[in-house]
Amino acid sequence: MKQNLIAIIKIFFLTLFVGQICAATMLPEDLSAEAVKGKYSVQGSYLSGNLTFLRPPTGREARVTDWCPDCGKTGAGRDLARVGQVYFRRMPHAKAGEWCESIGSRLATIDEISEHLIPTVGSNGNGVWESELNWPQQNQLYWTADAVNEDSHKAFITKDYTSGEDVYSFRTRNSSSPLWPLCVIDAATPGTTSGRLNFLHIIVDDLRAEGLAMYGDSAMITPNLDKLSDQGTVFERAYVNIPTCGASRASMFSGLYGKRDRFVEYTARLDKEVPHTITLPGYLKNNGYLTLSYGKVIHAKGDSDHAWSATPWTPSTQLYANPQNRISKLRETCKKTGICDPANNGRAPAYEIEDVTDTAYHDGQVAAAAVTALETIVGSGMEDPFYMAVGFYKPHLPFTAPKRYWDLYERAEVKVSPMQRKPDNAPPGAWHNSGEIRNWYTGIPGVPEPWTQNISEAETRSLTHGYYAAVSYTDAQIGKVLEALDKHGLSKNTIVIVSSDHGFSLGDHTLWNKHSLFKIATKVPLIVSGPKVEQNAKVSGVAEYVDIYPTIVELADLKLPTHLHGKSFKANLQDTSLPTKPAVYPRYTRGDNVTTEKYSYSAYFGNNGAKDRNRMTGHMLYDFEMDPLEERNLVDDPSYHVTVERLQKLLVAHIREHDPARNKHPFMLLKPEKRIRTLER
Repeated sequence: MKQNLIAIIKIFFLTLFVGQICAATMLPEDLSAEAVKGKYSVQGSYLSGNLTFLRPPTGREARVTDWCPDCGKTGAGRDLARVGQVYFRRMPHAKAGEWCESIGSRLATIDEISEHLIPTVGSNGNGVWESELNWPQQNQLYWTADAVNEDSHKAFITKDYTSGEDVYSFRTRNSSSPLWPLCVIDAATPGTTSGRLNFLHIIVDDLRAEGLAMYGDSAMITPNLDKLSDQGTVFERAYVNIPTCGASRASMFSGLYGKRDRFVEYTARLDKEVPHTITLPGYLKNNGYLTLSYGKVIHAKGDSDHAWSATPWTPSTQLYANPQNRISKLRETCKKTGICDPANNGRAPAYEIEDVTDTAYHDGQVAAAAVTALETIVGSGMEDPFYMAVGFYKPHLPFTAPKRYWDLYERAEVKVSPMQRKPDNAPPGAWHNSGEIRNWYTGIPGVPEPWTQNISEAETRSLTHGYYAAVSYTDAQIGKVLEALDKHGLSKNTIVIVSSDHGFSLGDHTLWNKHSLFKIATKVPLIVSGPKVEQNAKVSGVAEYVDIYPTIVELADLKLPTHLHGKSFKANLQDTSLPTKPAVYPRYTRGDNVTTEKYSYSAYFGNNGAKDRNRMTGHMLYDFEMDPLEERNLVDDPSYHVTVERLQKLLVAHIREHDPARNKHPFMLLKPEKRIRTLER
């Protein structure tokens, strides 16, 4: 059933040309391991009856000798090419069971293999094992759940070691033997899945909470987000875990916190940094969901594509609509003029105002693609539930939007930041050079020294106007997708989640970027609407984006994977008066933060070797009730000394739990008034 449904959703391939969306036929993607060559975490599955057989992601980059040490380099090389340069680690029985459990499955039994797998693939075993399951060697043994005695378990083998003939039999092996796991998931009976919840996850790049009506400030015009918040629950104190694109999304989709050497910058990749971890879409896919990705979802192109039922779709249009701006961005222009961005392409303005249609820019095309996908799902009569992630690019720089969205605002009334200076007593580590806007776009001066807001008042207003226009443009595209959801009767069974990946400073604290631990960069929208979710409600406690993964899994009525760091807020959706977690933990490069309902405490550490990573170089504390704009660092205020030490202990405990490499050395912490105190391991 599921394979047929996936084939149906893949029959269209959206092509964008002259602002129009056209449908063309697309054959089902090649599921062979060859198609995923170069990925570290290839994952295969095969549906038979009501069971899905799969292998967990246990890959690392392969070496020639990994595969077939007994058949020589030639044979090893052949197998290496077939499986796409992914090494599948063998493991003892207990570890195999843990691997299966970590992705919400279990080891298959002999009866299940005999009844559901062998009759289906026995006559064409290699085809299934190689294309769907992506197994490296068919003449190797795979653990089953069946015990022979206290020390031994049964293992499954497809081919005879020496003759190569199909055998499909079971053999006894000592439980400590290193074999591969064969996992299985119980699927719902075909034809009965229509009652399961769907998920529409809307992700908006660089969208901050500041300025949105549901967060107490109507500076930005967002009627569709306003309507959705009235229909659902708004988390008033939601925070990202890493305020930079790729790292934030990797954290959210893995359910893992970042640390000093994981999810650090926008270049973060799931498939390289956590290759053994099952992602949110991958987990849902393994549990019977159709998983689809449109627009900017996982940051890096090609990262974890196997987690989606169809290849992730992204638009092909350029950043700018103005022809001259397009020319300015070309690499050839950089060579001719010497005006270049850090990638050796040309530089163009940080905003443009063009009287064009919505589909002239990325997000109009993303919305159209998502609407077409919803229409296809309904028209096909699919019964499988879906998880559709729709990622909008704006308001990310450059601030480009059709002119009519600029016209929603009177320039003179655009609300600029009231806090465009360095906070009192702010530590050096809290500053960032805002290189994204200063180095990639024309008309923006470099910064002569830290904590300098040298962008003119007029240009500050224009940039802020552009950001607001881009937000309103994206809001309109969100409205199109939500309208399609309603039109096709999907709203009654679909949970809608709106999230960002971080906020953005518009001159706040002299910064023009997301890369900071100030609230303007870490506090973000989180809106949830759908069946059994309280309407027109607000959750006042803190939540963080690592909580999204476990929440969706619980709403889908699935078992939680064991690796997750976040805490589900499902209960808060049904009773918004319930408390949430006591604190959340954003971090960025050398800085770690703990945020509660009332306080934000950030600590900055050294970078000269492992020991120095625990040496605090600066810190800051803000009291949201007394200082919502974070204007005064309170770490040296005597009335806050107890609070500083309490939050330090919370933060160090969090680091020790989730970044164990830092447990090798004691923490050297700044006490109030900048005195050093040592916190032993």
